[in-house]
Amino acid sequence: MESSDRNQYPSRRRVTSERQRLLDLTDTPSVYAGNAGKTIRVNLEEDSFEYGLPFDSTSLDLRAINVSVDTSGILAEDNVQTELEDLQTQISAIPITPPTPLVRYTVSSTLNDEVYVVASGYGITYSRVGGTGTFSIPAGIIITSISMHIDSTATGTTFTIVYGDLGSSGALNNDATDYVFPMADALLESTGIRVGITTARPAGLFDRLEIRNLVAASDHHLKLIF
Repeated sequence: MESSDRNQYPSRRRVTSERQRLLDLTDTPSVYAGNAGKTIRVNLEEDSFEYGLPFDSTSLDLRAINVSVDTSGILAEDNVQTELEDLQTQISAIPITPPTPLVRYTVSSTLNDEVYVVASGYGITYSRVGGTGTFSIPAGIIITSISMHIDSTATGTTFTIVYGDLGSSGALNNDATDYVFPMADALLESTGIRVGITTARPAGLFDRLEIRNLVAASDHHLKLIF
C-alpha cells in the first residue's frame, strides 16, 4: 500500500465471518496511522478501508470530496471539482463593463493661453475672446477636468468659462434641474498663492461659470473639476 493517493480496499467481512471486528468500528474517527504520513480509515458505508493522505480538510484533494446541502440542492452530492468548474463558467459569463478610459491632452497651446483637459476621448476644442473662454465638447465625450493658464490681457477680475451641455447631447445644463456645477480653484502665477475666488452662474445661463475676484491685470492658473 505505497500509493500516494487514497485507495479503497474491500473489507474481509465480505468473504469471512472470522473478521467481524469491523462491526465494532465506526467510520470517523476510526483513523489509524500509516506509513509515510498516510492513514487508514474504516468506511462502513462503502464497507471498505481507505488508505492515503491524512483525512482532514486541509489535506484532502477536492476531487475526492462529495458534499450535500439542504433541499435547495445547489451542490447536492455533486463532485466539488465539477461545481468549481461550473462556478468558474458562470463567473466568466457575467457581463463586465470596463471603466471608461480617460485621456489628458492639450486643447490650446497658444502662449500664455495654454489649456489642457482630462476627458473620455479626443475632439474637445477651445477658443477665447477677451474674458470668455469657450469649450466645444463632442456628444458622448465626458470631461472630468480643465486646467488653464489665462494671461493678464484676458481678465479684469472676472473670467467666464463656457462648456455647453458637456457633451450630453442636450441632456445637461438646460435649466436648474440638470445644471452641472463644477468646482473651481485659482492660483496667482506671480506668487503661486491661491486666490480667494468666488464662482457664480450668470442669471438664466446654465452652460457656463464665472470665476470672480481674480487679481486684475495678472496671469492666473485655473482648475475646474466636474
